[in-house]
Amino acid sequence: MRISLLLAVLLAAGAVSAYGQELNGKDLWRKSLQGRNNLAAGKVFSFSPAPSYRLTTDKKDNKDLTDGKLVKRRDDRIWFDRNAVGWRTNEIYLTLDLGEKADLDKIVIRTLGGAPRFSFPDKLEAFVSNDGKLWHRSGTLSRLQPGEMEQHDNINFFYYDESKPVTVPLYLNLQASARYVLIKVSARGFFFTDEVAVLKADEKNSTFNDAFSRPGEELPLTGLIAKVRTGKLAVSKEFFMPQFFAFSDLRATKSKKSKAELILELPKDIEVYNPAGVWSSQANGDLIRWSRKLDLSDKYYSSSAVRLRSKSNKVSGKGYISTTVNGKLQFKSPLAIEVLDFPEFEPFEKLHVSLAWIGEDVQRSWPDFFKVWKRLGFNTVSSFPLHRKGKYTAEVLSFFEAAKKNNMKLILNLSPMIELQRTTPKKALESLKCTPKGFSICPSYFGEYWGRECDRLTSYVKLLKPDYVFFDIESWAEAFSRTENCQRCNEGAAQAGVDRQKFLLQCGVRHAADLKAAVAKGAKAANIPMPLIGSYDRSPAKATYQITRFADEYPKYTDMAQPSLYVAGNAEKVHNAVRYCAEKMDFNKKLIPFLTAGTYGEYEPEKLEAMILECFLNGAGGITYFKYNNFDTPEDFYYHARALALLRPYENLIVEGKQLKLASEPANAMISALQSNNEILLLAGNYSKSTPKVTVTLPGKAVKVVDAVTGKAVEVSGSKLALDIPAGKYRLIAVEMQ
Repeated sequence: MRISLLLAVLLAAGAVSAYGQELNGKDLWRKSLQGRNNLAAGKVFSFSPAPSYRLTTDKKDNKDLTDGKLVKRRDDRIWFDRNAVGWRTNEIYLTLDLGEKADLDKIVIRTLGGAPRFSFPDKLEAFVSNDGKLWHRSGTLSRLQPGEMEQHDNINFFYYDESKPVTVPLYLNLQASARYVLIKVSARGFFFTDEVAVLKADEKNSTFNDAFSRPGEELPLTGLIAKVRTGKLAVSKEFFMPQFFAFSDLRATKSKKSKAELILELPKDIEVYNPAGVWSSQANGDLIRWSRKLDLSDKYYSSSAVRLRSKSNKVSGKGYISTTVNGKLQFKSPLAIEVLDFPEFEPFEKLHVSLAWIGEDVQRSWPDFFKVWKRLGFNTVSSFPLHRKGKYTAEVLSFFEAAKKNNMKLILNLSPMIELQRTTPKKALESLKCTPKGFSICPSYFGEYWGRECDRLTSYVKLLKPDYVFFDIESWAEAFSRTENCQRCNEGAAQAGVDRQKFLLQCGVRHAADLKAAVAKGAKAANIPMPLIGSYDRSPAKATYQITRFADEYPKYTDMAQPSLYVAGNAEKVHNAVRYCAEKMDFNKKLIPFLTAGTYGEYEPEKLEAMILECFLNGAGGITYFKYNNFDTPEDFYYHARALALLRPYENLIVEGKQLKLASEPANAMISALQSNNEILLLAGNYSKSTPKVTVTLPGKAVKVVDAVTGKAVEVSGSKLALDIPAGKYRLIAVEMQ
């Protein structure tokens, strides 16, 4: 997306603060309700847990959010005002009974971010129900980091400059006919709001009531709750796969000294990988009760996972997940169990497939790792010096050697500025920042410790002999505004005879040049080919990223584009972004997008399949992922593998094929196609559910047309290919031309 177009979108959404302009939060609130019917007015909220911030809490908190009154303070610092409601916790549930069933459009919630200690929540989720017991998720809104701020749409994602306090309306989709609504807040230690509206639906779109087409779930609002995200336990019948858990601690009194356990009750056909003996087991009727201790004082306890495998092709019966606290059973959730049959295929030989953000220890601890990794279609492994504080044992190095013997490439992942902050002595660190209380290493610092960092990078390349070096996001997202009073930056700009913004962009070029030189030096010392260099979120879709411009970096200092596509399963956005980048790069395949199975919004695992297909059919030469624990269910890996298995027979076509622009009826149909000689691979998506029937005009007469998913022949009339595409799905078609 070009910056001019991006700015127009942000201005329309009211996100002008992303560019340093003033926001009037009260005006934005009034505009969001103008001419709309607010069904929440005068209703009473219930909360879990109870509001807990001293300056806002009073007896009328449950009515404060629906009384039509915003805080009186002109500066909108609502944490000082008792007309607001505040919490000091990380997870909050707000429930509202509208009294009767109604057609609902969206929730509007006015909330605060940007104050010292007070950030916007990481995520807001909306649920609807008609009985107040079984809830259906209708919308999710995720907070973006500055590096991804152009995705702000106030529908799925939001971003506001938090350099100073701002209170703004955020929007959550409902689009359903329901009586009850619930808002789940994933906060960052504190959460404040002073008004919530539920807007009546004046119109119904094609996805109205889609929330009720998905399975509902109970949402217990007290106790220590453990669940799996999908409500389903998916297991492989061949190899151990990870399953992560979602924890909610809604106890009224939270003692970290409480003795807690996580409990899984599973059919006997399910195996638990338990080499360290952290899980205890005992028979429990037809089930096996597996339990492990939870250390609630460990802030990473919620990252618990288990690796499971099925002994049979089909498992009978359900399982259960629960916890105990001090011996008392908390909420028990049922688990439907599904056995996954992963496709068999060989990894790509010419196209890149990696899960860049996976640590060495995770890879090494995975039983039969290389066998599993190949079966999932990955052809690389990853290394993280930062995770190891730069220290590599003989066992880790032997793992990388084994990877190469298994025809795996190696990625070296590095965030130079974060590494620099870790390794610089504390006494010297402040002098490297823009101000004594600086937000990061100064972008114009190129002194002794920067030189040491480049030398460290050289040593990593020499030691690990990587095939790729991926540089990650750095700490300069708001450098143009936050370096305003930096003496080093201002003096550097004056000496260069340019303004500070141009000077910082020059610094970005110097960083890229220094890093490439360090990689080249390490490669020469190791006597290996120069590794390919990529940098997260640098691509033609983002002309300027922090203090770098893609046009300045590529191809002189980086070898590829790596757009960030953390789009909550939206295959249309993937299609548009990859196609745009590929066109700007003349479809040279030097394009490896970053995908995710859950960052900035979880989604149904099957949507990952279409996202991968859209990447490869629109010009990508590979894909990579952030990050391992976003693959929180084996279903994520399953649909990833399914997409690659579908494409594997067409690897040469994908690598050598030319992009086709085919006419279609309707004209807005989402069509992607590659052609090599007389072969065409065509992808038609109906993700918005608006084009269930599409006719594509082929560039000549087709002699053979096959559905690449089912293997069945598809009828074609001359050059006209008529396709029925189920709602939210795609068709992948292989065509042999005359």
